[in-house]
Order: sequence, then C-alpha cells, then structure tokens
Amino acid sequence: MAAQQAHRNGEQGAIPQRSNRCFQQGEYWYYCTREHIDIGPFDDRRQAEEGVAAFIEFLCRKPEFSETLKKYQTAA
Repeated sequence: MAAQQAHRNGEQGAIPQRSNRCFQQGEYWYYCTREHIDIGPFDDRRQAEEGVAAFIEFLCRKPEFSETLKKYQTAA
C-alpha cells in the first residue's frame, strides 16, 4: 500500500481520497488546505511543499486553529 493511501496517525475507518496539495499557477506555486484555501505564492514547488509541512506541523500543535480555517472554507 502506498504511503499516500495509508491511514494517518489517529485516523480510523475508510481511507479518504488524497491528492497532492501543491499546484502551479502562472510562475508561482501554491498549496491548498483541506478547507480549500490556497496558500502562497511560493517561488518553486520545493518551497510550497515545505510550506505544507510547516502548516501541518502548526496544526498539530494548535488543532483549534482548524476551526478558524473552517470559517473561510469554500465549496469544493
């Protein structure tokens, strides 16, 4: 089973669809949160991927922040 399709720490039940969060728009790179908020711009994909990692690390330390993000969530 690919790492991207495995249960994450604390997950139970069916494995949700996973996708790459990074995308390029014009000459800049962005990442998209689960709440469908685009974060960026970054100069290259590596920086966007580092941004994703830092964002996830932040949410692990401050899980209550995800409730704030939900206020800005857009329809998928």
